Amino acid sequence: MSQHEAVLESAAIGIPDEKWGERPLMLVVLKKGFEGKVSAEDLKKHMRQCAEAGKLPKYGVPERYTFVPEIAKTSVGKQIRCCRAEAATPGAQGARSKAAGPAGIDRESGAAARRPVRFRPWQPQPSSGGAV
Repeated sequence: MSQHEAVLESAAIGIPDEKWGERPLMLVVLKKGFEGKVSAEDLKKHMRQCAEAGKLPKYGVPERYTFVPEIAKTSVGKQIRCCRAEAATPGAQGARSKAAGPAGIDRESGAAARRPVRFRPWQPQPSSGGAV
């Protein structure tokens, strides 16, 4: 997608699909001067050409494209995943609560979300401190 002349930046996210379970949706930020001149159909055509050239699989060509003014980033320039999902569905809360920010940090208290610790059988179990 970034090879299209009108695209400043883009991000693909998965959205639920009845047939396939999940399909990609492209969030697209256009360069100045291209707003209103490029349609979702133009971008879809570009992606199909890339698929025909072997640059991406045909099933990876998104059916839906959403134009957004910006894609939220962290202080070091990485895209914030939870904000991408919220940009795709304006007005929706997303998977986390409104108070949860990036990486599950509660914006109000600053506390990190606790996840249960699970041990897998192929990982060594914590020892009791004695020698084996």
